[in-house]
Amino acid sequence: MLDEAESRIDPLVVVKSVDSVFWERGCGSGSEAVGCYLAYREGKSLSVALKQPGGTIDVSVEYDDGIQSAAISGIVKISAEGSAYA
Repeated sequence: MLDEAESRIDPLVVVKSVDSVFWERGCGSGSEAVGCYLAYREGKSLSVALKQPGGTIDVSVEYDDGIQSAAISGIVKISAEGSAYA
């Protein structure tokens, strides 16, 4: 869900193959997609700080007759380290 007036998204991730729906605290790919949508709609390059439940993700999009590049940045907290085995 995007609230443009507040520059805020509440990311909802849906994985149909396993019938899963989950509200995320932050979503990088969703943030970048929102930035690309806004740049495309406005027809210009932009930078936007998108507030999310887990913090803010900064999005920069270069637009020149179409999306040329997009990048995200922000603070990342490592909450666990280790190895996972299948």
